[in-house]
Amino acid sequence: MKELAVLIGRDEKNNTTISAWEKDKTQPSIEDIVKLADVLNTSTEYLLRGKKVNVVSEPENDYVKIKKDELLELKDKLIQYQAKEIEELKDKEKNLKNIEVVRNEG
Repeated sequence: MKELAVLIGRDEKNNTTISAWEKDKTQPSIEDIVKLADVLNTSTEYLLRGKKVNVVSEPENDYVKIKKDELLELKDKLIQYQAKEIEELKDKEKNLKNIEVVRNEG
């Protein structure tokens, strides 16, 4: 219990707090419940009611969540855009070659 007390920011010498919770002498604060949920990698709902819920965690750092279908649609749009860009570059290259041929003939 000392380890758990330390993980949730409780003084390890004063481990009576968790013991008191177990014996229903006191109740944990909301802050303690949130810390416990984080440390135990569960939800506050599970700690309070015993109900499992699908916890959706927030993306880390610079990442965002996106639905699979939306991601695939974006990928397809990017491929189409890149194909269009390639065609435009080919056209420009062809035009430059034509200009070069005209200059060389003149």
